[in-house]
Amino acid sequence: MFFYGEAVSYQYLQGRSLQLVRADHIEQTLVTIDSSLGLNSAATLRRLTLNPPLQTLTLAEFPLENPVVSVYGNLVDATQGKTEREAALGNGDSRQIFQTFKLPKAPVTYHNAAGETPPEVPELLVYVNNRLWQRVPSLFNRGAQEEIYIVREDANGDSWTQFGDGKTGGRLPSGIKNIVARYRTGNGAYGPLQEGTNAQAGGRLDRLQKIRLPGVISGGAQPEPGDKARTAAPGKVQSLDRLVSLRDFETETLAIPGVVRASAAWDLVDNVPAVVITLLIETGREAEITPVRQILAVYNRCRGPQRFPILVREGRLQYLYLDASLAIDPALREELVMTAVKQALGVSGETGNETDGAGGLLAVGQRQFGEKEYASRIAGTIQNVAGVLWARVNGLGTLGTATDPLTLVSSLPAAPWPLTSVVGCDANKILSLHTAHLQLSAVKAPGGSC
Repeated sequence: MFFYGEAVSYQYLQGRSLQLVRADHIEQTLVTIDSSLGLNSAATLRRLTLNPPLQTLTLAEFPLENPVVSVYGNLVDATQGKTEREAALGNGDSRQIFQTFKLPKAPVTYHNAAGETPPEVPELLVYVNNRLWQRVPSLFNRGAQEEIYIVREDANGDSWTQFGDGKTGGRLPSGIKNIVARYRTGNGAYGPLQEGTNAQAGGRLDRLQKIRLPGVISGGAQPEPGDKARTAAPGKVQSLDRLVSLRDFETETLAIPGVVRASAAWDLVDNVPAVVITLLIETGREAEITPVRQILAVYNRCRGPQRFPILVREGRLQYLYLDASLAIDPALREELVMTAVKQALGVSGETGNETDGAGGLLAVGQRQFGEKEYASRIAGTIQNVAGVLWARVNGLGTLGTATDPLTLVSSLPAAPWPLTSVVGCDANKILSLHTAHLQLSAVKAPGGSC
């Protein structure tokens, strides 16, 4: 790549990060200038070296007229959140053990951090008598005089700081409002900006006219749901903070924000034994697989055996289509029974209709990579819903994978939908059922002969 300009502007490009954007494709790289060109101030073409080299964009996409690639050079790292006013959390009392204080506002901003367990750290500083104390993951096995504290969140999303007992972590010294916190609040954002919205600075900056966000926001996550915590937490306790078994790797991967499912297995990759971790990222967060790889690499280096490489492969959802008929007890309200059937099936895309299918047959959290599904089991699941007198699967099959399941509606087969008794999927895919690919028909139950 070449830069047209004078020497002073050219020198400012040394070590600068550039972002090259074409439609929805983005590549980011660092720039190295050619120091042998001298300091001739005349405007001319000057060579730039990109590291790493461009992976997808080609020379044909940089025409001299009507360019299709935009190059952004004024890049800064930014995080979601608001810096709150410094707050006095309370009074220290050296007579008390495990003193606990609630932060005034929630939610506290967290960032992914590969060297932490779990792999996230809060934007929080706590001062005791104007001395900065250190946040640690746990008070277990810590020194009696260490100036440390832990941070925990409750079910309401509020954050609490807790200090030691003089045996595992030091007690707080007595004082009036001598426990002070500096922190930021705001979390949960991920993916591209919503249409019609703009990125804005949290405060006024001189000569800053406009901010643009051509890429995606990564790292944001809502509080961990209870069902995921019940799966990951017991495994983390059993591992004793070491990665030994395949189950240990699965548990640690599942605890990373944005990861929905994880499966670890031994495999030969280029004739080298390796642990291959297949993971499913939340829809809209596929661009965040790189930070997940970095976190797992640090885990293996710091807490794992380090005798073999870890390879991370991205899993995909493979969507089914389903046509089913069912007879409903006439004494019950049909719409309520239909909602219960969708919950039992684990249908996605129904959250706006107050239908929670997180524990259903085809819910992502209940499935394993490569797990088959059977028409007979689906019929039995529907039949077991209270109020269903009779059920039959008329059509069942697969539509393939897609980032947005609504794009597969055009791929639905012509009626009547074909029926496959057993639907399989590859080892890196999980079967799922979206409401747009589902037909449920209430019919009259077939009568007996007498």
